[in-house]
Amino acid sequence: MAILPALSLNLGSPEPERSIAFYRDTLGLTPAPEMSPGAFALGSSFLIVSGHSEVTGPATDPVRYLIKLRR
Repeated sequence: MAILPALSLNLGSPEPERSIAFYRDTLGLTPAPEMSPGAFALGSSFLIVSGHSEVTGPATDPVRYLIKLRR
């Protein structure tokens, strides 16, 4: 069982491969495949990019935030 970091940010994307390539190739983040195929190390934390087909429109759950990042 893996020990999870104190903080991780999970970004759901309808195009996870494209987002993963952006964070890896453009921003130069270090992949952390031991955490997840779309994970990147951010110091002692992680950014995790995963696929999600329903990430459009405003968030309806008050404890979730949808932030649209544009390139």
